[in-house]
Amino acid sequence: MVSSKETIQKIRDIIDKHYKYLAVSVLGRQSLTDKEIQELIDSGVIVPDNVSTIEAIYNHNFINVATDKNVPKTFAELLNQQQAPNIKSEGSAHQYTIDNLTDKTKQLIDKLKLDVTNRIESIVRENNDLYKLNALQNLSRESMADALVKESSLGKVKQLLRDTAGVANRDWQRVALTEMSNAIGAGSVDRIVVNNKDKDLDEVYVFRIPVNDATTCKYCKKFYGDLGAIPKLYKLTSLLNNGSNYGRKPSEWQPVVGATHPNTRTSQVMELKPGWKLTPGGTPTYMGLEDWSDWVFNHLEY
Repeated sequence: MVSSKETIQKIRDIIDKHYKYLAVSVLGRQSLTDKEIQELIDSGVIVPDNVSTIEAIYNHNFINVATDKNVPKTFAELLNQQQAPNIKSEGSAHQYTIDNLTDKTKQLIDKLKLDVTNRIESIVRENNDLYKLNALQNLSRESMADALVKESSLGKVKQLLRDTAGVANRDWQRVALTEMSNAIGAGSVDRIVVNNKDKDLDEVYVFRIPVNDATTCKYCKKFYGDLGAIPKLYKLTSLLNNGSNYGRKPSEWQPVVGATHPNTRTSQVMELKPGWKLTPGGTPTYMGLEDWSDWVFNHLEY
């Protein structure tokens, strides 16, 4: 069975529409141009008028400390909290961070779209080539035999497309988890910086509490502490100076403020206030200032 140019163009249009809807659903209407939004509407798509999930996650972690008893427990509560006046992050620095997170996520969505388009077009074109080669080897076959060949060809294409859809879904889950982790890290670090604006950030100490289950990877355990252990302590400047692990080999990964690695399940960056120490599991306990500097010196990672 040979797919025509028109069929391939329809496939492209369907994929393009799907990923534009994904972008606007996750990043809000500002992620598309007015023309793109109108094209979606004209094609019958109900375009949601929702806030950017990435921005909401950033603001949530800028506003709240994970250990706070009153922290929102659901996304609806999170959004409701952010409707209150003067509670969200403000200023050009915060907006730059939000814009950067949004632009990066949109860029990754566009890359996913391109990857899926290329994979599907490759499947279709390879099937066209195989069908034509098969036909050239048997120009005199009967119509019933030709129909069987078409049916067999179509079945193979359907399976390949199902496999491609599965890969695309896994790719999107990886992007979603990783970029949400970046938003969590950015929001929590910006809060710490604002709370210490009159302090040398080299004297601000931070930690992360790994997700408490057996699937936590060896890198997160190495960088942030094993399950049930005292979390590893860092100067905030050390994590900031490590930059991002994006594009690095696993052997080059370092503790960072954003996503530690693809598919990471990142917790907030937490500040250890003067006079407080960490107990196994990450619960801060007040010890007073007298011996605090010694405790920090003995637990600080360099």
